[in-house]
Amino acid sequence: MNVAEMAELGKLFEEHRPSLVEFARRRMDRAMTARVDADDLLTLVFAKAMKRWCDFKASGHQPYPWLKHLLLDCLYDEYDRQHAKGRDVCRDQRWPERSSLLFGLGLVSPGTTPSAAADLREQEQRLRATLALLRPDYRDILQLLYNEGRSAQEAALVLEIPEGTARQWHARALRKLKDLWIQRYGAEGLEP
Repeated sequence: MNVAEMAELGKLFEEHRPSLVEFARRRMDRAMTARVDADDLLTLVFAKAMKRWCDFKASGHQPYPWLKHLLLDCLYDEYDRQHAKGRDVCRDQRWPERSSLLFGLGLVSPGTTPSAAADLREQEQRLRATLALLRPDYRDILQLLYNEGRSAQEAALVLEIPEGTARQWHARALRKLKDLWIQRYGAEGLEP
């Protein structure tokens, strides 16, 4: 890999980095996050991308789906490594983020009342728990459309499915999410 190719890869990588970090954070096992950061995984992805750059250029694939597949490979490899030889990753605890430290020192205001923050945390926990009950392909389509802000066409490219299937999964995922929410929590928190 020459300098120009490395610069091209670096530019592509930085362009898609926020989406890749978000995807990694959402897909990582909670216990694994105590040992591995999403940014650490992206370092592994970049190294793997450097090795496979020539194959990528010859393939004609779109950059984001290719990088996302490399990220999934690294996620699976890291998961296997963390759970090898009887390691108990569930016993590890993650250090607080810098933002929580700043908040604890009184340098940052949350901008909400304690009760409103507690309500929001509870709603987020409920949503995460309900999303965890969805099929993985439904979770993936919702992640791409809502968290990453991708269009249905882009989501279809990433998931390597037809655009119509992506739209169908989206509709079904929303319907199933709503049904699960009502089943678990009633109509509380749903907009009319």
